[in-house]
Amino acid sequence: MSNQSGITADQELLDILNNSEQQNDSQYLIVVAKISQDSNLVKFSNQFTLLEQLKQNLGDEPLYIFIKNFQKDPKHYNFVSFVPDNSSIRSKMIYASTKNTLLREVGSNILYQQILATDFNDITDTIKETKINENALLTEHEKIELQINQQQRQMQL
Repeated sequence: MSNQSGITADQELLDILNNSEQQNDSQYLIVVAKISQDSNLVKFSNQFTLLEQLKQNLGDEPLYIFIKNFQKDPKHYNFVSFVPDNSSIRSKMIYASTKNTLLREVGSNILYQQILATDFNDITDTIKETKINENALLTEHEKIELQINQQQRQMQL
């Protein structure tokens, strides 16, 4: 799929996200993606089944993280745009400008919620909540997007 930024999602990443299955009664499936060195592809980087494994592999570089919690919602992912505070300005800009393009390619029908995180605690605090905080400050666009995603999930049931 062509897009405005010129960056596309790697087919391997799309296949993993669309064909994910629970492994060994694990609670989570965590798929990590990052932008390639030449900044033209979002590619699959790693896969984990434990949040602790993810924590050990986080560094100073931004990442896109898809987390499926099989106990709460086995069909949908939480999308995390992980951009540490000490990342380079260039990396922050590339990841911010590419996020929406990636989400369009992945398809919003497999996403539960979006999380912006600068450290591991931001990820775990949100993932472990039982539902989306309806009092959170959302833009009108985010509220509409949330409603559309909820309606799509209901239609799939």
